[in-house]
Amino acid sequence: MDQARQPKKATLFVLLLALLALAATAYFLYEDEEDIKDLEMQKSALITRLADMIGEYNTIEAENDSLQVILNANKNEMVSMIDTIARMTQLKGVRLERFELSMQRFKEESNRLRITADSLRKANQTLKEERALALLSLAEERQLNDSLQAAVSVAAGLSIKNLSSTAVNVKRSGEHPTNSAWRAEKIRACFTISENPLAAKGIRKVYLRIINPELKILREDGSALADTSSMNLFYSASKSINYDGKALEVCLEYLNDDFEDGIYLIQLYVEGEKKAEQKLLLD
Repeated sequence: MDQARQPKKATLFVLLLALLALAATAYFLYEDEEDIKDLEMQKSALITRLADMIGEYNTIEAENDSLQVILNANKNEMVSMIDTIARMTQLKGVRLERFELSMQRFKEESNRLRITADSLRKANQTLKEERALALLSLAEERQLNDSLQAAVSVAAGLSIKNLSSTAVNVKRSGEHPTNSAWRAEKIRACFTISENPLAAKGIRKVYLRIINPELKILREDGSALADTSSMNLFYSASKSINYDGKALEVCLEYLNDDFEDGIYLIQLYVEGEKKAEQKLLLD
């Protein structure tokens, strides 16, 4: 009997050991599954925090290349950390502490870089405003200079006054004014160039232009054309004068023995610029 019971006891003992082994295996499998879940949760939390931090960095507007280099370097480091965390199979306390320290460093760096970017942006805005004001001031100064130069140019120009146009009849007894077209042998225009100490001194060219009743310019010959800086000027007579800044009396004459009845337009030009105009009636 005792010998028959011994194999049964041995079988029960083996079954008991097998059950214990299964229970232990199940327990460790359960623990491993829990560890894996916990690991994935920690990894997901770290990756989310890093992604949020990258988002914060993306909101920082770099005002210069140096700041942008720092931002890019930190973001690249965080991307690398995300890749490392995603590939990890376990998280140990040392690694967690290292990640936390890196997160803190990124956060502090983000705050510092944001303050720097804001300061640079304000400084750049101030510089832009100062530059705009400087350009405006320069434009106003140039406009003022142009106005002054124009005023000086006008002030330095020559002016003509006391223009007197007369048709002249030439006799043995001398020259006599006439209003008769058939008696007239020339038209004389006399005038005064005003005193102007601001005007440039030297030789000046004065032109007399007479336009007849048929609106034709009277010329002594077909080549009476003055090439001035502003226009090609056909003229009836011209004279070079030596102007010294003082008032100067000048007369120009146009000779012709075939004047027609009507109104003549007498014009005076100094170096291409019209200075005076007058009408003369011959009948």
